Amino acid sequence: MLVIALRRGEQSREPGDWAGRFGVLHKRNSLVLQAQPDNLAEAESTIATNLLGPIRLTAALLPVLQKQPRSAIMNVSSGLAFVPMAPTPTYCATKAAIHSYTQSLRHQIRASTIEVLELIPPYVATDLMDGPPTPTLCRWTSSSPR
Repeated sequence: MLVIALRRGEQSREPGDWAGRFGVLHKRNSLVLQAQPDNLAEAESTIATNLLGPIRLTAALLPVLQKQPRSAIMNVSSGLAFVPMAPTPTYCATKAAIHSYTQSLRHQIRASTIEVLELIPPYVATDLMDGPPTPTLCRWTSSSPR
C-alpha cells in the first residue's frame, strides 16, 4: 500500500516513478470546523482540504490509473452529506459535493477499467464536537429547535 499525505494547502505533485505501481486511489480527507457563518477563512480552508484536495489528487493520478489493467478510486463522503449538522455547515457541504463529484466521475469514466467507489460512514459518537460524546445526535438542521 502506498500512502501519500499532503499537508493542508499543498498542491498535488506530478506522480513520480512510484505511480505505475498502484491500482487503488483511496482519498480520506477531513477538516471539521464549527465555523461561524461569517468566518470565510475557515470555510475556504475546509473547502480546499475536503473538496479540492481529492479533486486535485484524482486529476493528477487518473492518467496513471487508466494505464492499469484494473484500478479503483475510493472517495470518502459522510452521512452528513445527506442529513447535515447545523454546527458544521461547510464540512457537510463539502461531503455533499464529494458525493456528487464521485457520482459524476463514475459516469464520466464508466467505459474505463477504473472502478469509482464511495464510502459513506454513518454518524459516530466522538469528541470532535466540543466535549465528550453524548447519546443524542446533536441538533440536526431539519429538526433544530429555535
